[in-house]
Formats: sequence, C-alpha cells, structure tokens
Amino acid sequence: MLTFPQLVKTLVDEQTVDIRFAAPPHKGIYTYNLSVKSDSYIDAEYSVDFKIDVKEAKYVEIKHDDYIDEDDDEAVVSSEEDYTEDDDSDEE
Repeated sequence: MLTFPQLVKTLVDEQTVDIRFAAPPHKGIYTYNLSVKSDSYIDAEYSVDFKIDVKEAKYVEIKHDDYIDEDDDEAVVSSEEDYTEDDDSDEE
C-alpha cells in the first residue's frame, strides 16, 4: 500500500508528521514499511518496519440533527406551470 508523500520543508532534527491511510478490511497483524527520503541530501534515508494489530471494526451509529427524512414530510405537489419547456424558455 502506498500513501501520498508528506512533504516536510523544515531543517529540524526531529518532527512529527501524521500519515493517514485506510485500515485493512480484515482483522489481523499487518507489517508495514515506512521510508523517509531526502530530495536534497545524499544518504539521508531512513526505513523502518512496524506492525499494526487491526481489530474488528465496531459499529457506530451516526445521527445527524439536520437530516430530514423524506417519509416524514408531506409530499409537495407541483403543477405543470412550475416547469418550462425548451420552446418556452427561449422566448422573452
């Protein structure tokens, strides 16, 4: 799996960067490799293997206060006068 490169433009000795990626679809232990490479310095590369223990996803119910259920509202009836056809829209 590859993620988008994270550009670091500072010359500090140490910096924390968040690298976000989707978890694997199945639970288990997965091994990844993190590679850090410099585009400016020779032999300034770093690589480390690490493991992530992926657990089974928990179901989370999301409720939106601003969500309106269409079944709860009464149907709005529109007349044919609300719509125009191509012939009518060209006329002024």
